[in-house]
Amino acid sequence: MDEEQLKISYTRARQELEEQEQDIKTYRKKGEQLFEESRESLYYYLQDFAIDDEPLNQALREFAQREEEYLEILSKERKAIIQKQEDTDEKYYSDLRKLMEEDR
Repeated sequence: MDEEQLKISYTRARQELEEQEQDIKTYRKKGEQLFEESRESLYYYLQDFAIDDEPLNQALREFAQREEEYLEILSKERKAIIQKQEDTDEKYYSDLRKLMEEDR
């Protein structure tokens, strides 16, 4: 593989990873929006049917826990993508050094 092919391969891999990272950000934003809308609906419907606030509070706690789990999953996915980006960078520069050493 020559330097140009190496650069093309690296650029393509980086672009894919950056797109994946952007997708995660989009999922997070959309998820936060959906959780907020759902929380408002939950509050609206349960406040009228509950005799006391305990069912509403319990539902809201459970809901908050699910939201936290969702965000944690996305955070882990984003960290994995960032690690892949770093690995890709490291491999590219390592391969580039080897290629330059071979050309000497």
